[in-house]
This record gives sequence, structure tokens and C-alpha cells, in this order.
Amino acid sequence: MIAQERLVNPAALAKDEAEFVQQQIAGYIAYPTYYKYMHDINKNGPRILGTLPTPPALAPSMVQAYRRKAMPLVDGRNRESFAREHIPGSINVELDSSFGTYVGWILPFNVPLMLLIEDEQGRREAVVQLIRIGYEQIEGYVDGGIESWKAAALPTSQFPSIDIETLYKRWSQHEPFTIVDVRRPDEWNEGHIPDSLHLPLGDIPLHLDFLPTDQPLAVMCRSGHRAEIAASMIAATGREVIAVRGGMPDWTNRSFPTNTEKAGAL
Repeated sequence: MIAQERLVNPAALAKDEAEFVQQQIAGYIAYPTYYKYMHDINKNGPRILGTLPTPPALAPSMVQAYRRKAMPLVDGRNRESFAREHIPGSINVELDSSFGTYVGWILPFNVPLMLLIEDEQGRREAVVQLIRIGYEQIEGYVDGGIESWKAAALPTSQFPSIDIETLYKRWSQHEPFTIVDVRRPDEWNEGHIPDSLHLPLGDIPLHLDFLPTDQPLAVMCRSGHRAEIAASMIAATGREVIAVRGGMPDWTNRSFPTNTEKAGAL
């Protein structure tokens, strides 16, 4: 079996380390920001924890105190629930197999953070994913979730979400809003909505100040997942934002106008 792999496996056919590395990175377009820290961690070994950390439950008053100190709060609920009601300033990253990757893309490496995930199994999964990418400073989770936050008479925020048909109707009627497309550059180049603004999800933390402030921002991607993450980040700045359900494939499948010009990105 090993002899066969040596004959046919591209990774085994590289002449030297440099060629092997080049083969492995060929085709990659963008990297999560945490990647640059993983080399040393993988080379030297991670810190030995002994067991999986169990974040403590945090009362709403403590969560609020941490938020005042700008500690990120990552809400792992589904996008519809988040858009309907969430803790002001929190970031929505739905808890799925890509949870850790997106957290590591949009938050500084190993920054202290809090979680809003309402079931123990889900919190454990989130901790596993975060620990795997070097995010060890999980300060706790919102005890009782969004309901306990509301029971403490603390404020909530919300923003609207619309489907592709509604987006097209409002766009075609020239309503005053800006479409922000947060897909990768290769996806953008395959086709995008005319006059939309291109800002890949991973670049948003660096370019929030460049986004328009004089009109609503309708955020879209391929499926709605990245759009919700981006919408939550933009909403945390106080801007008026709209999350688009569905994405560019739904737009093109309806034969709505599509542009392939590369101009328009930040």
C-alpha cells in the first residue's frame, strides 16, 4: 500500500520540501487569520491542558460587565434566531463544523471571549473547535441564554433579513441601500450583482470604517451563512444592516442581472 502511494500520490512525488509546500498551498486563495500562528503551535506542540476546559456560567450582569470591556461575545444560535433577537454587540457564528474556522478568521488570535450557546453538548463542541485552533481563553457562557438576559431587563437588538426576491425588487427599484458581497474573490469574479461592493468576510474587521454609513447595508454571500456573520459584525458598529437569506446562486438561477467585472472591491 505504501509503495503504491509513493507511485501515485502527488504529495509523495514532490522532489523536495519546497516543492511539497508549493503543491499543498496551490489553489488556496485566502487563509483564516489564525493560520499564521499554527506553524509554531504544530511544530512545538500546544500547551498541555490535561482535560477539556469547561467554561463557567456567567450571570447576565457579568456578561454585560465583560462586554463593557469590549470582550467579544460569540452567539452560536441559528441565523434566524439571532437576527430576530440578540445581545447588542454580539457576533453570530452558527455552531456547525466550520464554527472554529470562522471565529479564528474574524477575531484576534486567542482573544478572551464569551459564548452564547444554550445547550451543554453545543458548548462542548464549540470549546473543542476553539481549542483545536489555539483559542483557549473562553471566559464563560451566558447562563440561561438569551431568555435570562431578557429576564434581567437588559436590552436586545435585531435586524431584518430578506430573501433574494425581495432583494431584487428593492434593488431594481433603486432603493437607497448598498449591497455588500462577502464571498471570496474567486466567487465574486464568477459573477456578482451590478454596483455591489465586494468585501470578503475575513477582511471585514480591517475595513469596517470604510463601509458606507449613510444608507443601509444589505449583506449577502453564497448561502446566507457568511452574510449573517458579516451582518452581525456590521450591526455591532451601530450601522443599519440587512441580512440576505440565500445567496448569489439563487440570484443567477432567476436570471437576474449579473456582472463579471472585477471593479468594485475595497
